[in-house]
Amino acid sequence: MPFNLTDQTIVYITRDIERAAVHVLAPGQTRERDLSVLDWPLVAGLSDDGRLLLVHESGEGTGVTPTFFLRRTDGSPSVKLVSGSPRGKLSRDGRWAAIVDRDDRLMIVPTRAGESREIRTDRLTRHWITDWSPDNKRFLFSGLGQDKKRLLYRCTLETGAVEPFSKELILGAWYTPDGKR
Repeated sequence: MPFNLTDQTIVYITRDIERAAVHVLAPGQTRERDLSVLDWPLVAGLSDDGRLLLVHESGEGTGVTPTFFLRRTDGSPSVKLVSGSPRGKLSRDGRWAAIVDRDDRLMIVPTRAGESREIRTDRLTRHWITDWSPDNKRFLFSGLGQDKKRLLYRCTLETGAVEPFSKELILGAWYTPDGKR
């Protein structure tokens, strides 16, 4: 509705509401379900069995703290997992999430009981998780070194050991189905 303030000025007042959504057709279901947690969800992983979803929320609903939530695809309530950047992936079995937190630390977060732990990446920054191995024992991530080159690294879940996986610039990669490459 326009308001005439003067003969030469017209002001229009609008209100826009933006919202994103996540819709899932879960195993055994016949219709999609809206599994959005708040107002700006980003899917960060789906377990291989299709029953667990990792959602990153960064809209107005989270305030100034973007947050990861776990959500079962049966529609049960979401569970707040940890705050962090949108760079995270759920393991294929749904037991772990590799997440980059707000301080750019690479974290392993259990989706069940247990303690989160930091993965030491010595002088790497701008981490980006790309994929979990089919056996859920390793994951790939890229990191920016002090030389400003982005390489791919592999982390072993059990020990937290990190080793280079590529010798050249790679932004993302995925394991082959057999997990060998």
